[in-house]
Amino acid sequence: MGASCMLETVITDHSNGTKRLDTLSFCRYNIYKPKKEVPMRKLLLRSALASIGACAIVLFFAQYVHDVPVVPVHVAKDKEGVTLSEDDFLCLAKNVYFEARGESKEGQRFVADVTLRRWLSHRREFGGPTLRDVVYHKTTRVVNGREITTAQFSWSADDPVPQVGVAWDTAQRIAREAWDAMRSLGDPSPEVMWYMNPQTSDPRGRRWFKHHLVPVGFVGRHQAFREPQTIGEKLQLLAAWAAEQMSLPQAPEKKAPPKKRSKKKK
Repeated sequence: MGASCMLETVITDHSNGTKRLDTLSFCRYNIYKPKKEVPMRKLLLRSALASIGACAIVLFFAQYVHDVPVVPVHVAKDKEGVTLSEDDFLCLAKNVYFEARGESKEGQRFVADVTLRRWLSHRREFGGPTLRDVVYHKTTRVVNGREITTAQFSWSADDPVPQVGVAWDTAQRIAREAWDAMRSLGDPSPEVMWYMNPQTSDPRGRRWFKHHLVPVGFVGRHQAFREPQTIGEKLQLLAAWAAEQMSLPQAPEKKAPPKKRSKKKK
């Protein structure tokens, strides 16, 4: 941006002897230098630094509200009158077979319990209303102008057929035992509705679990998670995310190429 100066001059036309007032303008000097564009990554780091300061203040008071609940656990407590069709049992057994085949009985039972919890929670994000709809539930999101469809259970995207044998018979038996026990004895851990295999999950999925859910331990090869149930747990997840953003290496700034000077024609 430059400051302009106005200059008025009187010009005489000698052909007819008339005079006219003309205004000339010119740029005298530059007051401000053009600002450099700040990279988006640097802006995000600055905002993360500001959020860390805010989280530090809030976490100081979090000890007084650590037991304040955030959201209730959505689980159907009354299971009387709820039945599963043979098709639902087949889908539950297939989920146990493809998600935990080769694991111990405890690991396969854990997958069956999580599947039933999602169905009984009646939450839209898990699908429904039938158990088959939960097992084959898919979500679609748009990333960079492209639609990406993700299956709730990865194997259901291809819908393979289980091989007849001991593993398939075990999965069917565990599926029935899990439903009978949950219906008659109740669910000891209704809040545990997520699990992840750290060895097969992609980095994006692991980051999502780390930033949104609270780990509660391992069952077989799967790590169990639950939603944060108190304000203190929510704040701890937020502070961990902000600290991770600050620890990421900063990308070097790209310097603009020098402008080519045009040669003046003589």
